[in-house]
Amino acid sequence: MTRAALPPEHFTLLDEAIKDRFKQSWQALERLSQGLSGAVLYKLEIGEKVYIARLSDPNDPHQNLEREFAAMQLAAKEEIAPQVYYANSQTGLVLMDYIEPASFSAAAFREAGRVECFAQMLRKVHEGEPFLADSSMFEKVEAIYALLPEDLKEDDLFRQGLALKQRLEPLLSDSADLKPCHCDINPTNVLWDGKRFWLIDWGLASEQNFYFDLACWVNFFGFYSERLAKGFLEAYFGRELNSVEQEKFKLMQVFVSVFYGFIFSYFASMTGERLSTEDLARLEAYAAFMAKLGSGEENLAQLRSRLKLGAIYLKKAMTEAQALPKLQSSAA
Repeated sequence: MTRAALPPEHFTLLDEAIKDRFKQSWQALERLSQGLSGAVLYKLEIGEKVYIARLSDPNDPHQNLEREFAAMQLAAKEEIAPQVYYANSQTGLVLMDYIEPASFSAAAFREAGRVECFAQMLRKVHEGEPFLADSSMFEKVEAIYALLPEDLKEDDLFRQGLALKQRLEPLLSDSADLKPCHCDINPTNVLWDGKRFWLIDWGLASEQNFYFDLACWVNFFGFYSERLAKGFLEAYFGRELNSVEQEKFKLMQVFVSVFYGFIFSYFASMTGERLSTEDLARLEAYAAFMAKLGSGEENLAQLRSRLKLGAIYLKKAMTEAQALPKLQSSAA
């Protein structure tokens, strides 16, 4: 990739920022794939070192770049996130270290020491300096529901998901559980460099219930092994969880399923594509779908796969809720 291949507005932002911060020549190496956040990523060479440029839309009403960049810089200071060299919330540009990723998958957490390593890093996040305030994760579900197309708002699966969120919120509103949280721990936001972990994409980072981060990790990395999930939680707490902690975690697992059910459905639904009644009836269990993602049979770059995963999460939440007495009593 050459600098001339960059969109003119991106070239101008990058050239001005690099001249201001580095005062060295630079070249664009490649454009990297982007996740659900919509940010554009470029791999750059500045001088003799490789960096990442991340460009977000500063006019996106659903993003708060000031909060995101502040959290990113605090995490970088603690060596949890890549070092940040330039961050401008008015233009949406961040320049940071490039972390060379080593081969990694959810199953790789089975290797000795990796679960403990990640758990300790997450504790460091939660025990760090406070992040800027944001709406709660429960309020975010309400906001996403409001943005859904009208037909999905009236769909039983989404109405049940919203009702479940409303039952969960008062059960998970202990102010003592509010800590600085990443709030989007998933495989695309976790980097392994062969020696240690890094967290990227701090768009949702804020003061939240720390059980949300724990439940996200188990949802994406420990879902296939109860033993692995238990080991992660005990590594984080440094002991076995007591009955109150276990209950809070199980309740948060249900909420995380609701949250990602709405997230994946929203990002796929705006085009008008929908799953048929037959599609919904044929949906596999969560673990089976994740296995298909791993094999490439499903691909979250495709809208249909996102719609499937959204529906699978919402169905998973309903099933999980049925096993929790507190949710049954709150529904009465």
